[in-house]
Amino acid sequence: MPISRTLQWNGTDITMNITSSGGQKSPTQILGINIPTNTSSFNNADLLSFFSNKTYASFLSHFNCRLNAPTCEEIKFSEVINDICLIMASVDGYDRVSLYGRDTTSGYAQTAFSSFNQIKPLSWRVVKNGTFNANANASECSPIMMTERQDYFSLGCFNRVCENPNFVVLKPNISINYVKICYDSYSASEFIMYSFARCSNPSLEITRPPLSIDFSISGYAFQDDQPDGIYDPSVDTPIIGVIVELVTSGGSPVRNKFGLVVPAVTNVRGYYIFGDIARGAYKLKFNFPPQYVATTKIRNPDDYTTSKINPNFFTDVYILSNTAAGVRMTTNQDDGVTTDRILPGVNAGVVIGDVL
Repeated sequence: MPISRTLQWNGTDITMNITSSGGQKSPTQILGINIPTNTSSFNNADLLSFFSNKTYASFLSHFNCRLNAPTCEEIKFSEVINDICLIMASVDGYDRVSLYGRDTTSGYAQTAFSSFNQIKPLSWRVVKNGTFNANANASECSPIMMTERQDYFSLGCFNRVCENPNFVVLKPNISINYVKICYDSYSASEFIMYSFARCSNPSLEITRPPLSIDFSISGYAFQDDQPDGIYDPSVDTPIIGVIVELVTSGGSPVRNKFGLVVPAVTNVRGYYIFGDIARGAYKLKFNFPPQYVATTKIRNPDDYTTSKINPNFFTDVYILSNTAAGVRMTTNQDDGVTTDRILPGVNAGVVIGDVL
């Protein structure tokens, strides 16, 4: 990597300036990688939670070999962060990782790195640990072990080679805006991976900003001309101009990264869509003219042709997450979509008066 590079922390306004430490025998080699999630080899629930159940997990991968001696990177955040967690992954028996940082509270000096006694080392505690594949057997890696040294924390593992990579999520004891990561390899070619996320202090649960997690919800408003609760465009009549409101499971307004989510209005095909919606639980309300009543409801979220509204024109609660019922990857057939996952087929079928 270049001597210095600035990266944007996805989903936040924070930037990270990553600098190779001076005086090294070899330059620090770092690459950004995206690993597909929810696969047979990447399915640990805690790991998925760290990456907000996104389609890809973004890591910085640090490469090294035995002849290079330790290589380090210094990471400076654009602001002090009080709810940060660090994940270290793929640390096997050929790797040794050192974490440097300083507690500058309680009057301790704020010099970046020094062996002076007045500089108190930053402490880390383990939040979560495990392996990428939660269903693996004896081939999995041993846990990453952490040891406190005089002025840093050392991470390592007893396994020589790990077919199922391990990980550990660490949280510092104070707010930080700086950390230094050094990596020493004991074989010809090795690498480790790391990333950062927001995590709440009281429960130590991973809580990345939800507004960086994007889903869409779509469907149709239609007059069920052969009242069976199923939308058939060749038979049923789409209804234009229906106002559709998205609310939380408790009925409160919804916000996304752009602000309050405004109601959608069905087009000439009776179609509506909400985009850029965070992972969570939601309901939809359809505002039909008074002459209409709801048709038969068929709740199955995996059937995208059925009507989902109750007699009060509200839907039941639907969950938006990568693994929730009915949620799928978007395709070029999804009109107006701006996200990689969508819950389609949340339709509202009505009939006139007491037809049912």
